[in-house]
Amino acid sequence: GALLLLFLLLLIPSWWFKLGCGVGLTPYVENEPYNQLVNENFNEITIGYLMKHGPVVKSDGSLNFTNIDKLFVKTDEAGISVFGHTLVWHQNQNAKYLNSLIADKVIVTPDDSEKIINILDNSDFENGTISPWGGWGNDSSRKVSEKGQGYSSDYAMILVNPKDADSYSAQAAYSLPSELIVGKTYCYSAMVKADVVNTDFTFQVQNPTSYAGEGYVSGTTAVGQWVPIEGEFTCAKAGMQRLCINFGKAAGTYYVDNVKFGEKKATTKAATRGVQIIPLSDEEKALLIGNALESWISQMVSHCKSHIKAWDVVNEPMREGGTLRDGTESSGDDIFSWVKYLGKDYAVTAFKLARQYGNGDSDKLFINDYNLEVSEAKLAGLIDYVTYIESKGAKVDGIGTQMHLSLSGKDANGIANLKQQIDKMFQTLAASGKLIKVSELDIALGTASPTDTQFADQAEMYRYVIESYKKYIPQAQQYGITIWGVSDDPAEHENWLPDDAPNLWDASYGRKHAYKGVA
Repeated sequence: GALLLLFLLLLIPSWWFKLGCGVGLTPYVENEPYNQLVNENFNEITIGYLMKHGPVVKSDGSLNFTNIDKLFVKTDEAGISVFGHTLVWHQNQNAKYLNSLIADKVIVTPDDSEKIINILDNSDFENGTISPWGGWGNDSSRKVSEKGQGYSSDYAMILVNPKDADSYSAQAAYSLPSELIVGKTYCYSAMVKADVVNTDFTFQVQNPTSYAGEGYVSGTTAVGQWVPIEGEFTCAKAGMQRLCINFGKAAGTYYVDNVKFGEKKATTKAATRGVQIIPLSDEEKALLIGNALESWISQMVSHCKSHIKAWDVVNEPMREGGTLRDGTESSGDDIFSWVKYLGKDYAVTAFKLARQYGNGDSDKLFINDYNLEVSEAKLAGLIDYVTYIESKGAKVDGIGTQMHLSLSGKDANGIANLKQQIDKMFQTLAASGKLIKVSELDIALGTASPTDTQFADQAEMYRYVIESYKKYIPQAQQYGITIWGVSDDPAEHENWLPDDAPNLWDASYGRKHAYKGVA
């Protein structure tokens, strides 16, 4: 029956062994067949993405627990435990927020020259509204700020763009009192602050009937700092009677204040505006990022402590050669390397914070990495790093070995060699004395349409991994084994092992040979 795996699991003392599954939070909460399959076969789940820093931490550093709380309702109903994944990683971070904390300081010297004959009403928003400004596009919004959020004043206009697109995909617009005069020179000037760097924050004028535009002047926003965006143009087209601010290129929140537009004055005083960029020192960056790490871990662990008793505290800290990552090898929109700013002791701090804000010594706190079965150097480096962390006063309860295995391209000799590597890894991990968890086990085949032989080889490898684990890891050190993913449904593999068949159930939730191998 459907309860076979769980029945077999119950033959093992459940107080020490977790048979887990890596799941998507949304399908677990919303897809009843998926939820039922997981609950009937496993006694612990690990969320693949939606409990990480990136999806939980908002642009102001606060945490959004909405999805997590929905998850806990479901796991409480099922009586299934949740393994926390993951507190400190270099991927899936809200890198935009973290980088904003350490952005260069921008000091603007005001321009007291009067270049513009301003024709805009309410250009400083000090009446507490944005009227007569309107706009459209990209599900964006426009509103007045809270009092005290203007540029050296009470109010500003807030423009919110929910997604990256083209600059003109989100606009604020102002209907000018009359058409611009062809041949006249006009000027823009505004102060802008944002939570994102937008290299194409643009002013333009437009014909409100044909939507033809001209007079484009673009600037670059700075994170958390007011900067001027200004320029001039000579009107070349008739019918220009709308002023537009285009902010659709980069998703984010923008504050706009002291907007001026009009003809250029014939004579002006010499301009005195200047922008000074001052980088933060390494010490300032370390302080700010250290505070952000404590804010994240303290809030996350405190909120989840009644439901989560075990965490991946530090994930994938090692390079393949066995040295510690230092933040120089990674790039990407969601990449942020804590070690780059906090140094080697970042993990020491993370483990201490997780212990402090969780359930104390009753929690089981892990360090987790991949390719430990194929890289002896990486495995040795990870164990050495655990020794270092504990020498600095933090306690590491366990080591997670991910075990994303692949049989693609392996003949009988290749499979035999992989089995030898797996045995040796478990022997080395056992010697550490730590709890050992197989944390993300899946077995790729390199195809979404395997042959019967490939299915059989996959089932045999699943069986071999579990038997090797039980053979070489002493019972007192066996935390458990987590299968990474539920089925071969392509929807579950859009971001991990696409066009493959790595799991225990097929795309229709039918048992594969691999299910029997695990059982």
